[in-house]
Amino acid sequence: MKKTIFAILLLAIHFLGSLSAEAANHYIRAGATGSGTGDDWTNACTGFTGACTPSTMVRGDTYYVADGSYGSVTFNRATSGTLVITIKKATVADHGTESGWASNYGDGQAIFNSPVTFSSSYWTVDGATRNESNWFNTAAYGFQISNNANAAQRQIIFGSPLSNLTVKYTWVQGRTGPLSAGERRYAIDCETGGTSTNLLFHRMLVTDSNQHWFIRNTNRAIVEYSAADRLSGDDAYHGNSINLYFTAENSIIRFNQWRDIGSPGWSGVTNIISIADEHGSSTKPNTWIYGN
Repeated sequence: MKKTIFAILLLAIHFLGSLSAEAANHYIRAGATGSGTGDDWTNACTGFTGACTPSTMVRGDTYYVADGSYGSVTFNRATSGTLVITIKKATVADHGTESGWASNYGDGQAIFNSPVTFSSSYWTVDGATRNESNWFNTAAYGFQISNNANAAQRQIIFGSPLSNLTVKYTWVQGRTGPLSAGERRYAIDCETGGTSTNLLFHRMLVTDSNQHWFIRNTNRAIVEYSAADRLSGDDAYHGNSINLYFTAENSIIRFNQWRDIGSPGWSGVTNIISIADEHGSSTKPNTWIYGN
């Protein structure tokens, strides 16, 4: 009996040890001067480079990001089953290790230059904070994807068909000003040559551009509890805040807010939500819209 209990305890210890080894935290902080291993806040990676290069990130792990400015990023780590990589804004309340931590690393915003590209599946980008009393308060979002000094036409791009992407508590700042010929000014562009599935845009703010969410070739895309502000367009490049544009099946648009959609001086703004049939088909996509 004693041998049986001892064997069970050994198995339990081994199992728990395996669980603890499966997931770890890593740290990214602009201006860090340590070793750059990403092991703690003193030795944090200074950006998405070195030990924190997206193509070599560890599946199942969390990468905390401190306040500061970061460059354009391509998230392209190959998948490993259904293991998710989480990119999370560090806050005073949630920042992983205390080693090397200072509260001013987590009381502001982490800013990415656009474009931010996703070329593989199973990512969660979590800015962690916003002002629930004012969804249009840009400074309250933990993550900002900037318009790169108004130079980038698109801010979030899909580099290939993907699945299981979540972006939340993030302000996406689209490009402003008059549209020019040939521009594809889509703040969030989901279109690829194949179908992307299980996309969640949650508690976000998207501003400017002539397409806030361009959702094409998707199945099960959700935009919820989010806000959109300032939509531009003209007769050649009409505006749609959420454009379910051909083969956007099983989309859910719920509990969102809009402001300044078609302000004075802008022409060609057509829809808050646009739903289009697939080319050559009379079958309309399944779409649920409610609570907005």
